[in-house]
Amino acid sequence: MGSFCSFANNLNLVEINLTGKCFTWKSGNSMRRIDKALGSCHWFQKFPQLSLIGLPKRPSDHKPIVFTAEEPNWGPKPIRFVDIWWSWPKFNKVVKGFWSEISQSHTSLAVKMKLPRHKLNDWNKNVFGHIDHTISTLRWSIDAWDNVAENRALSESELEIVQQLRSNLRSSSSRSECIWRQKSRIS
Repeated sequence: MGSFCSFANNLNLVEINLTGKCFTWKSGNSMRRIDKALGSCHWFQKFPQLSLIGLPKRPSDHKPIVFTAEEPNWGPKPIRFVDIWWSWPKFNKVVKGFWSEISQSHTSLAVKMKLPRHKLNDWNKNVFGHIDHTISTLRWSIDAWDNVAENRALSESELEIVQQLRSNLRSSSSRSECIWRQKSRIS
């Protein structure tokens, strides 16, 4: 470890503060910050908006860390029909309802073809659920409970809540995998 410290000191590297987490590894009741990142003053000047963030714990015993910066806004994303939508109860009726509403109010075929995209996009976000947001929210909730568990033992009812959150995360992750599987086949 001494040679690594000498190496870091010779290059004037400093440890980058981790935000959002105290620890990056947990096994049983043991918690440690074993994952770290170093940077130089030149690097900090070149990339002033970068920060190191601790992410929610995944199935592994490590909590991943990631460098982040402000992301550009590329505008609205196009919508593609997602196969997993068919698993939603009454989705067929939803599509028929959209088409019936559009058919009655517009005569142009171009408009009729454009509007379902907007309606499906709204339906996907508001009813089906934006899967990435759902997964992010579930991970955030599980992570919040993990943070509580770092300071005290959870009660039985709290453990049940965490178990339900993890179950919902598995289900949502499975839906996300179906979506990504379909996207991987789109060229």
